[in-house]
Amino acid sequence: MNRPQYFLSSHVFVCAVELHWIILDVSRDKYLCIHKRHFAHLGPQLHGWSGAFEPTDCRLDEISPDAIALTADLLQQKILTQDPARGKQTDAVKIPAPTVAFNPRRVGPSKALQLLYAPAFLLASARADYYLKRRSFAKVTHAVDARRHHKYEPRRMVHDGSVESLLFIFNALRPIYPRDYLCLFDSLALIEFLAQYGLFPRWVFGVSADPFCAHCWVQDGGFVMNDTLERVFPYRPIMSV
Repeated sequence: MNRPQYFLSSHVFVCAVELHWIILDVSRDKYLCIHKRHFAHLGPQLHGWSGAFEPTDCRLDEISPDAIALTADLLQQKILTQDPARGKQTDAVKIPAPTVAFNPRRVGPSKALQLLYAPAFLLASARADYYLKRRSFAKVTHAVDARRHHKYEPRRMVHDGSVESLLFIFNALRPIYPRDYLCLFDSLALIEFLAQYGLFPRWVFGVSADPFCAHCWVQDGGFVMNDTLERVFPYRPIMSV
């Protein structure tokens, strides 16, 4: 009987996409892509694997030299650990599927009202810029996650006119901040902007393969705040903070 021997390190997230497994190492801001057939023997050895991902018929006594080498490599890279204090159960990201997206073409607040929010927008954008330039990816995502868990009130995050007005204002003011579009920056800037009004949505990271591509966006429940459904659907969520 297969007995789990390894934990995912606390800073690691995984998901399956088509023919590959994608690994996100937050501590190094790095993605790894492993073919499913190479990952097949490893799954049953991970704590929490059963019930989180598809079952496999692989047996520990059938592990190939390549699988042993892969396990050793992941241990060396600190993707895996045998120390429960440094690891976590393997689990799939659980977030609602996107069902509706903000329409930036809707009629929003007047330009005069938009300008009243300019200081908050500029502060949020400057913070996001500074954080991404001066702090590690791990520290940035940890801070966002910790704040959301500390201050999040489910009843405050409702898909209503006030939230959509803030999204409209953010989009309208975005051209005044001198930085080209980048999903990482724009999502963090929006998160910092909404936080000033007591709103704490999720920052979702998704991946696709063949070819590999990574993307992120802001979402609350099934409401995508800064992207279209058509754009986010191809991505499989790998981390949400």
